[in-house]
Amino acid sequence: MGDSAILFLDSIGFTLIILLVNIPIYVFIGKFFYGDWYDFTEGLRYLFQPGWLSALRGEWDKDFTETVKLYAFIFVCFCVFWLEKQIVNAVFLK
Repeated sequence: MGDSAILFLDSIGFTLIILLVNIPIYVFIGKFFYGDWYDFTEGLRYLFQPGWLSALRGEWDKDFTETVKLYAFIFVCFCVFWLEKQIVNAVFLK
């Protein structure tokens, strides 16, 4: 490969392309974790809601589990992204 192709594979543009192409994969993973968009938005709400407010409302356990589930979802999506980027770099940058 030429130098311009190697620079593209290591660039931020290529990273954005992988992120955009993977949107259907992220949606599939999200359906595995949440089932529907309402559950996902509940996870986001609990992420940004202060813990003391959840404790006052008696929702601390739900807050904790939803926040951990959201962090796990983000971690799995990041692992998929990282693995795909490593595979593409290994195939095209031998």
